Amino acid sequence: MIAIWLAFLVSKGRGANILNSVGLIAVSGILLWQAVERFLHPVPVAGFVPMAVGLAAAAANYGVARLLREPSEHNAAIRLAYIHNLGDVWVSLAPALAGILLITTGYSFFDPLIAGGVAV
Repeated sequence: MIAIWLAFLVSKGRGANILNSVGLIAVSGILLWQAVERFLHPVPVAGFVPMAVGLAAAAANYGVARLLREPSEHNAAIRLAYIHNLGDVWVSLAPALAGILLITTGYSFFDPLIAGGVAV
């Protein structure tokens, strides 16, 4: 999110795209590393926590997308942010799915498995 905010601030030139890309790759790498660690060394996870966090994040991303919807009709950069936030709504639902699978099956490996999928 910080990378997107910085990219919006420096929206002139190619620096914004590079900054956003590097930030997303770094976050994905950290997420994948953490997913592998948790897959190799499982820890108990309360299923309601990822479910609540995922639903809250999806709601927040949807709220941002709704705010960007009208301005996105007149500005290509804002349109990209709008589309990005719509995609983030679906990605934010991944932890909710992990929580549901944890609760229904009791298997903790769903948490790192879905996190690794998001990272990839």
